[in-house]
Amino acid sequence: MKPWLRPLTWVLVLLLLGGGTYWVAQNTYWAEEPTRTARRGAALTDHNYVLRQWLQAQGSSLTVVAQLDPLPPKGTTLVLGSDLWDMQQQRLQAVQQWVAQGGHLVVMANVLVDRTAEDAPDPLLAWLGLKLERPWEIRHRQKVAANHRNKAASAPTDNDDEEDDEDDEDADPVTGNHDTAPPSGADDRVLRDVINPREKVKCNWSVTEPEPGSANLGPDYAAHFTSHFPGLRTYALCTETNGVLRTTQAPRWGLQDALGWRVLRLPVGQGQVTVSTQYLLPNDVSELERDHPALMAATLDLHAGDAVWLAETEAMPVLPLWLWQVAPATCALLLLAAATALWRAVPRFGPLRQPAPDRRRSLTAQVEGTAAFLLHQRSPLLMQVQLRALRETWTRHGTASPAIAVAATWPELARAIAHATGLEAAALTAAGNPTTKPRTVRQLLHDLRLLETARRRILAAPRAPTSTGPQP
Repeated sequence: MKPWLRPLTWVLVLLLLGGGTYWVAQNTYWAEEPTRTARRGAALTDHNYVLRQWLQAQGSSLTVVAQLDPLPPKGTTLVLGSDLWDMQQQRLQAVQQWVAQGGHLVVMANVLVDRTAEDAPDPLLAWLGLKLERPWEIRHRQKVAANHRNKAASAPTDNDDEEDDEDDEDADPVTGNHDTAPPSGADDRVLRDVINPREKVKCNWSVTEPEPGSANLGPDYAAHFTSHFPGLRTYALCTETNGVLRTTQAPRWGLQDALGWRVLRLPVGQGQVTVSTQYLLPNDVSELERDHPALMAATLDLHAGDAVWLAETEAMPVLPLWLWQVAPATCALLLLAAATALWRAVPRFGPLRQPAPDRRRSLTAQVEGTAAFLLHQRSPLLMQVQLRALRETWTRHGTASPAIAVAATWPELARAIAHATGLEAAALTAAGNPTTKPRTVRQLLHDLRLLETARRRILAAPRAPTSTGPQP
């Protein structure tokens, strides 16, 4: 190798390494990605762990109960967070009295989510004088109303009856109100966004506390309304709720958007009731984003030192235990019947013995098998064969006259055989009579045994002497 090639090789290697390092530095970057530590301790067993820790940070406490008996003390916030409220409505009257005496009841969306499809109104909404509507239903009505207004503006008609029909079609099917436009102060751009909602990006939905002087509110609104956070009127959230509330009374506090009320707090006696169309209780830290904690604090009307009770699911015994407590005798009979059926269905195992060798059955075994099959099927063929054998035996070995031997009727032959064998004539006649009613397997077996006994007695009887000389 030439001396000048070695340094040149090192220079080329260093240039390649430097170029590769520069390319990696220009096309890559270092980023820190936070990772969540695995749950441990109480967070594994308590699914309200996040809510409990958040309330403790606010200076409040959380008590989770499985039933509403007894009710919490006065001045406590009771949250209905169970979707099995239908099974707890027997305590609705007690809850109403508790609220009227100074309690604060908070009703979440999962309690009201599937109640509008039923014929009977929701007891909670009927008690508070509220109506729950779906956002897509409101948008659909507004879209239909806007289409009718556009058609009326582009092609006016002189027929008053047709205009009345269109007005009836434009009317709200729930309230009967012909005005389906959004609240006053909304411009045409807001109306277009409500009718034709565009694809929304994440976390761009918000609800707002209305101004006390809004024209769409009653005159008593300013006197009753109290803001939880005076410096916060608009709450930025990520997910739109699945309901809109309608009320006829002045709320104590509430949040609304272009479609209507999303959260309402109404005074009831000395207490108050807050209805939220969104489930606010967090199950994970990721749900405490944007203004969600502030909305939760405002909905719960939370202050330092408040006690919050969460009613989740009605505590009920397990169904088998409840059935055993209510009807033990019936359960015992059902268990006995099930055990008997299972015992009958279990296959039986015979004794452990060597299987029989494979070989052809004898003629005797074949005849016995065929006879057993005919006996089981109650076939008349087996009886006919038995009667033929008896008649042939009587003809060959009987002591009667030839006229009796070839008798055409069975009763005469049966009386002759009974006289010769000492058997009962009536039983022998009934056994071989083919006109009797259908026999059972046991009766057929008895008759066959009787006929076979008669045949064998005829064979065992002494035969009459016969002459070998010429017959006259």
